[in-house]
Amino acid sequence: MSEIDNQLARIIIDKIKDLYKKLAEELQFVAERNIYYYNQKYSQKPILKKRNKVYLVRKNINIKKPSDKLDYKKLRLFKIK
Repeated sequence: MSEIDNQLARIIIDKIKDLYKKLAEELQFVAERNIYYYNQKYSQKPILKKRNKVYLVRKNINIKKPSDKLDYKKLRLFKIK
């Protein structure tokens, strides 16, 4: 009886170890994929050169209006000097 229990326990332990290895590989893959897509989105900065036109976004500019909902989000185009 104890030999059968030991064999079953070893089989279960082996299955758990295999599952752990598979999950670790899957987690590594997901982490690498997240890093790839995050870097692709956030590491590229816009290239700004003289005489280019850019919009001035009103996000950090305080304007004395009661509501921002209907106001312009981008003020206008400006040339870079």
